[in-house]
Amino acid sequence: MWVQLLPFTAMWDRSVRLLLPLHCLLAFSAAISRQELFPYGELKGDVLLQEGDDETSEVVKLSQPLLFYEAQFSNLYVGTNGIISTQDFPRETQYVDDGFPTDFPVIAPFLSDIDTSNGKGKIFYRQDNSEPVLNQAAREIRRGFPEVTFFPNHAFLVTWENVGAYEEATRHSASSDKRNTFQVVLAYDHSDAYAIFLYPEDGLQFFGTRPKESYNVHIELPARVGFSRSEAGPYYSVTSNEQSVKNLYQTGNIGVPGIWVFHIGSIWVLDNVIPAKFFGAPTKEQSHTSFPEHRLSENHESEDSIDYPESFYEESEDELEDNTSDATPTHDAHQEVDPGTGNQGYLDIDEQASKLTHEDDEQKATSSVVHSSSHQNPNWTPYTHSESETDRDGPLQEPQIHTGENIDLTRGDTLLTDDMPSHNAHDLIPSNSEDLPIYPESAVLVGSHPQPENNFERKQTDSDPGLQTDVFSFNPVGKETCERNHGRCSRFGFCADYSAGFCCHCLEDYYGNGVHCLPKGAPHRVNGKVSGNILVGQTPVNFIDADLHAYIVANDGRAYTAISHVPDPASWSLTPLAPIGGLFGWLFALEKPDFQNGFSFTGAKFVHNIDVTFYPGEETVHITQTADGFDSEGYMNLKTAIQGKIPYIPETSTIKLSPYTELYQYSGSVVTSTAYREYTVLSESNEEQTLSYRLRQNVTYQECSHSRKQSVSAQKLYVDRIFALYNKEEKVLRYAVTNYIGSVHDSTGQEELKVNPCYDGTHLCDTRAKCQPGSGLEYICVCASGYQGDGRDCTDVNECEVGFTRCGQNTVCVNLQGSYRCECASGFTLSGDGHNCILASLINPCEDGSHVCNRDTSLCVPRGDGVYTCQCFPGFIKNGEECVDVDECTERRCHPDASCTNTLGSFSCRCNSGYEGDGFQCTQILGPEPLRTPCLEKRQQLNPRGPRPVVGQFVPECDAEGNYVPLQCHGSTGHCWCVDKSGEEISGTITPPGRPSPNCGDKGPEPLRTHCLEKRQQLLGQLNPRGPRPVVGQFVPECDAEGNYVPLQCHGSTGHCWCVDKSGEEISGTRTPPGRPATNCEDKGPEPPRTRCLEKRQQLLGQLNPRGPRPVVGQFVPECDAEGNYVPLQCHGSTGHCWCVDKSGEEISGTRTPPGRPSPNCGDTEPTQRPQTVCERWKQSLIEHYGGKPSGEHYVPQCDQYGDFSPLQCHGNSGYCWCVDKEGREIEGSRTEPGMTPACIPTVAPPTMHPTPRPDVTPPATGMLLLYAQGQQIGYLPLNGTRLHKEKARTLLSLHGSIVVGIDYDCHEKMVYWTDVAGRTINRASLEPGAEQETIINTGLMSTEGLAIDYLRRTMFWTDSGLDKIESSRLDGTERKILFDTQLVNPRAITVDAVRGNLYWTDWNREAPKIESSFVDGSNRRILVNDNIGLPNGLTFDPFSKQVCWADAGTKKLECILSDGTGRRVIQSNLNYPFSVVAFANHFYHTDWRRDGVISVNKNTGHIVEEYLPEQRSHLYGITAVYPYCPSGRK
Repeated sequence: MWVQLLPFTAMWDRSVRLLLPLHCLLAFSAAISRQELFPYGELKGDVLLQEGDDETSEVVKLSQPLLFYEAQFSNLYVGTNGIISTQDFPRETQYVDDGFPTDFPVIAPFLSDIDTSNGKGKIFYRQDNSEPVLNQAAREIRRGFPEVTFFPNHAFLVTWENVGAYEEATRHSASSDKRNTFQVVLAYDHSDAYAIFLYPEDGLQFFGTRPKESYNVHIELPARVGFSRSEAGPYYSVTSNEQSVKNLYQTGNIGVPGIWVFHIGSIWVLDNVIPAKFFGAPTKEQSHTSFPEHRLSENHESEDSIDYPESFYEESEDELEDNTSDATPTHDAHQEVDPGTGNQGYLDIDEQASKLTHEDDEQKATSSVVHSSSHQNPNWTPYTHSESETDRDGPLQEPQIHTGENIDLTRGDTLLTDDMPSHNAHDLIPSNSEDLPIYPESAVLVGSHPQPENNFERKQTDSDPGLQTDVFSFNPVGKETCERNHGRCSRFGFCADYSAGFCCHCLEDYYGNGVHCLPKGAPHRVNGKVSGNILVGQTPVNFIDADLHAYIVANDGRAYTAISHVPDPASWSLTPLAPIGGLFGWLFALEKPDFQNGFSFTGAKFVHNIDVTFYPGEETVHITQTADGFDSEGYMNLKTAIQGKIPYIPETSTIKLSPYTELYQYSGSVVTSTAYREYTVLSESNEEQTLSYRLRQNVTYQECSHSRKQSVSAQKLYVDRIFALYNKEEKVLRYAVTNYIGSVHDSTGQEELKVNPCYDGTHLCDTRAKCQPGSGLEYICVCASGYQGDGRDCTDVNECEVGFTRCGQNTVCVNLQGSYRCECASGFTLSGDGHNCILASLINPCEDGSHVCNRDTSLCVPRGDGVYTCQCFPGFIKNGEECVDVDECTERRCHPDASCTNTLGSFSCRCNSGYEGDGFQCTQILGPEPLRTPCLEKRQQLNPRGPRPVVGQFVPECDAEGNYVPLQCHGSTGHCWCVDKSGEEISGTITPPGRPSPNCGDKGPEPLRTHCLEKRQQLLGQLNPRGPRPVVGQFVPECDAEGNYVPLQCHGSTGHCWCVDKSGEEISGTRTPPGRPATNCEDKGPEPPRTRCLEKRQQLLGQLNPRGPRPVVGQFVPECDAEGNYVPLQCHGSTGHCWCVDKSGEEISGTRTPPGRPSPNCGDTEPTQRPQTVCERWKQSLIEHYGGKPSGEHYVPQCDQYGDFSPLQCHGNSGYCWCVDKEGREIEGSRTEPGMTPACIPTVAPPTMHPTPRPDVTPPATGMLLLYAQGQQIGYLPLNGTRLHKEKARTLLSLHGSIVVGIDYDCHEKMVYWTDVAGRTINRASLEPGAEQETIINTGLMSTEGLAIDYLRRTMFWTDSGLDKIESSRLDGTERKILFDTQLVNPRAITVDAVRGNLYWTDWNREAPKIESSFVDGSNRRILVNDNIGLPNGLTFDPFSKQVCWADAGTKKLECILSDGTGRRVIQSNLNYPFSVVAFANHFYHTDWRRDGVISVNKNTGHIVEEYLPEQRSHLYGITAVYPYCPSGRK
């Protein structure tokens, strides 16, 4: 690893320490490993299936017949596409994209379009009756069917190892490196057969495959897993959508993630496949010996002894998602299936560097609990959190006791926590053995740090709308006291009463806000997800629950953040956006004396809002980070939402981030910060560009206002190390910072005095120790709570071995890193104290109320056998049989300069006269009145109600003495300027946003008077009483600190830049257009070189014109580079055309592009050619359709050097040839037989009369019919009433080179409209014989998948899922406008109610799918449906029922709803994979990608009536109805 090359010394450089763990973050899946598959390979006797896309094995003659359902089979076949069958396979096009049932018997562990060509994996299979294999199979079967005694005598194994998905060969996209590994074992005897499906960790990297001929329509069919007897027989499906495919390795049905067992055949009655049923965690005897991560162990290796892999996060993108699919195998929600939860570790570099690592908290041992209420029901219900489960920081809770209430504290849904062991061994002995919390049955006590905190009273705060989370709240009615609110504070804190109420504070060895407390010195972790939508340049990028992990070394201020599975091209472009990880730097910053980091204010519940504006492009992005307490592992939960646009950064670039400081201002429960940061982008050619962004942040949280704690007005965060890295192979984005929090007056630019190592992080304490400063530079290291050692080297305290636990009767102690937990033996449940276990069936006096405990001072705790004890509340102590008040004042908890008052169950502190603070911290009041200066008075005048100025208002900044800060900036506009001592602006110092701020160090009261400054003052109207406001679009020169012209000048409005001489005159030939690198003006001589380009430019510009360079309007002026040569890419400023030129400035033929198209690449390589012609596009499309290798039987059009159709066309090697016109149409009568070639010359004119009808158009029959899109053609399907008249189906229009997706019909002019995603056009054609197609729109489109025609308003609407837009225009393409381009992720289907003027569309957003509505003018936008939908592909408005109806490929349902959102009903709930739908009369007709046909559904009954499968099997896209009339309506 590269970091090993770095030097390492005793006082090692902090930058090295920062980098060491950056590549070492890990996450482990709980699934089985590949080594735990059944043995396979050629050495085991396996046969290797030949590689290919659609291969089938030779017939395997079974030594004993296999029972599948009710029948016996003696032969098996193995297929490439993840299936086994009892008969030879048909062609893959007949089954690979279809759902269940199939036409032939299938056992499918992963049915999808798999391709092993060119070494993309191997497929092994064999029969085996060896004892080890049969024993292993029997064990797995018994796990899922414990009531069955079964031992197989034969097995058949098939293993797909590192196989890839089929991909259409294109020259625009690289091959995917995602590979899948899975295995199936058929174990059987003469009477029964079982199937075992195994999916190892990281074994499923793709979850479905893109159908052949899907082109660039964004559809991926999830793999099918299950069993099918035949088309007419029973079938059993395990998966239904992408999430259910991910569940294959995240869960299992025998208690081990990644293993699934099914009973598939029997000589007895077996109506359908029976899945395994798993009712609980396996006993010790049943434990899977190969799976140590699935059982509890008392002996856990420390991280120092584990050889972790180097990658941070190797799981698939959604591996840690909750299981929310219909196929998640849980019936009764007794326990959450928690797949994918694993340890995160840190790689040790060497013995010294290992101090960076963190002894990981032991992985929570969970076992999937699966209950099957019926063997025959494959529709499993997913586990969902109950309200009581989700509305808490974590499953480990303390009791919330209310005076006078009789609370059942032994219920299974009440889960409480233990006190945490202290850091020294002698402190581990409990001081009060009666102070014992409570556990439920089968609950687990985790005493580690940080513990999930308490169940608080929760409410949504109205005073602060920025706070989006439930927070700890105090009852405003009456005075709330500690006595009445037991359990409100952290277990590692205490409660204190004040005059207005109570507040929580952390104990001495902990820090936080009292509600959430963490141990000082211990490292911490954060887990979360990143979701949202951003534009990277012009490319939309969706974040769908990307994993975020952070690791913080709290004792030296280091914070590491990693975001996994960052989608391209956001990867490199997000590297400058360090504030995403900077939050953790502020939260856990190293604290200078008398200053506090963010966590001390916010605790683990807050909302962090970030607004970033990039310059010079002014892209904006908004980020919201919401923390919601601790999870079950003690890690902080954080959700990050991102929305907006960021500039694109090529992946070949290098990003440099500089250290920075940030000023944080505190007011009430809000923290704000505004900053300006620069970053450097170094291109592959070593060109350096400095860019910047402005950052606005606020953090909202809930503070306790009852404490008169001395408030902090401002603190400064100092970031002295910052790194941002992206690993392309892992797709992991990493940020790392080192920070400390201190005074706003700390020096950062001067040599600082040496400080104690505890305050700057240079100490040598272990990462699990806190640093305690001594005098001078001395310090001591003390291991954090739960660890032991000398502080330089800390190890975990095994509380179970040393006996410092509170695990009592009938319990088992399990050691954890930093703590331990107590578990009950079988048949027992946790008692009220949380440490003893009792039989659940005995009488419990605490439940029936027969106890005699004082409910005001104590809690009844059952001990079993009817025995109980009275446990005193905090603040009380046992005195005989009673609980009496503790006098906390005798414990000296208040500050020495404060007075203490004892209260019942609590106490209060108040600072003495002459001091101020909350009683726990008191400082002397130095003066009776604060400073009164002009600056402070001005601030007070503008902010009479505190730090909340009027929006857009400028408020001056004052220093600690109340004087004006020399540099002032406007928080809203971003302008900055210097001021004198009276606060007056110093002329000529103002800078616009995005530019470096002026240096206001030793400014005198008056600026220099130079030609540049006077020119600038004149243009700005400096003496204008309204301030410097130049005329919009006017150029104002930039001056340096001495008042001279800056050598490089740029126009703020146009973006042009040029060099000037000392007098400010432009140096000829140095001007560059916007978007180009600016010229280097440092060493410019007085005269540029004289070259042909410069002379031509000077001639056209009239360089000697006294009014300056002003070309004739519309004239082209060439661009020259720094040496005076022609720039390779030239563009006409008026027309927008661009082209490449050679060294002499001559245009290179074929490179010109019109406005609106991408410019050609005119670098050192060959310039890019012009856009593809119809001939070239058709040719490329057909070659890709033929898999990149057309044979001699295929026709591929021949194009000439200009992209036009060659006059002579021939069909492969058939010998048939013909002549074509310039449009590629065959000239009638020119076709010749093999052996002859027609005389085709370019001058042959096309026929003067078009054929009637056109050769590629078949006029449709009259009457009602359906039109459907099928790739390169549009077909029509007549209706006989509502029945499909299949015999009359024909091709309406052949569109070679096109991919038709969206389609609709204008009943008024009898024209069909369609979208072409290959040509990126919208077209139309009349249904009249001989009509020609017409392209209406051919610019500004990317992937138009939905189209709707408003025949009354003569308007069309379309969706673009590539640009995330919805647009409209007149039917001729004019009056085009954007209706919506926000809050869209993947818009697809669109339909219009022309009579009522309503528009409806679907958004195929996997994270939040929805159906929206608006008026046809774009107003009144609203969400119609956003619940219980999955992938709403098809949408139609039914004019007969006045309902909006949609076909959902995720839920498999066809549903309808009224336009007002009421009357929702399901028509059909068992669709395959619908794409588009249309309504007519009492039927729906939809295209289906599983069946590749048109399917009709009865509206009233929901029955599938019939289907039409075209002879040419390929995917069907849009469908529309051709009415013989137009529905009535008025415009």
